[in-house]
Amino acid sequence: MARGLVPCGRLDGRGGDSTENECLVKGAWFVTARRVLLAEHGEAMLARVASRLGDEVAESMLHPLASAWYPETAFQQALEAVSIEACDGNVEPYGRFIESCTVAGINRFLRVLLSLTSPAYVLTKMPVFWARHRRNHGQLEVHLGTRTARLHYTDFPFFGDRNYRVMVRSILCKTLEITSGERPEVTVRDYTRDGLVIDMFFRTLRLQEG
Repeated sequence: MARGLVPCGRLDGRGGDSTENECLVKGAWFVTARRVLLAEHGEAMLARVASRLGDEVAESMLHPLASAWYPETAFQQALEAVSIEACDGNVEPYGRFIESCTVAGINRFLRVLLSLTSPAYVLTKMPVFWARHRRNHGQLEVHLGTRTARLHYTDFPFFGDRNYRVMVRSILCKTLEITSGERPEVTVRDYTRDGLVIDMFFRTLRLQEG
């Protein structure tokens, strides 16, 4: 088993998980990852990624349902396969892949809306965004400074996996770049198996007066 991977639960017939209280992720993540793989790497790469997965998880990658819920462990395995096959296990191309997924996952209307709202407002809504895409585990607190923000994730047992830390950092960086027009500095300040602290800094933008 690859570094940081959690043993995978069993998928049920609707794409959901049969284990009560296991971490679940919305199928929209699989849909977006598949779309970006096809757009940037083609059918052959999607097949290579799927070949690294068990039959049930491969099915989630090849024929995902956006509205279904899947075990987070299945998504973790998919991310690992993408990292290895499409990114050669390197952080930078994997981070770019996640940023592409972020853009692809935000439709045109929402991108316009994000560009019209304030970065501070978007940051304060991050716990809501998190809750809409994950079930049963994970809490997020956001603290804003004048040019800084700290995001503290807890009770989510996947942060020992580097792919998840890079994923969170990349999503935040791209989302706030779309919102503000300024690419923030996003740093993993600390992490444990089930916790993550992210610091964000804007060189010119002020999140709040102070």
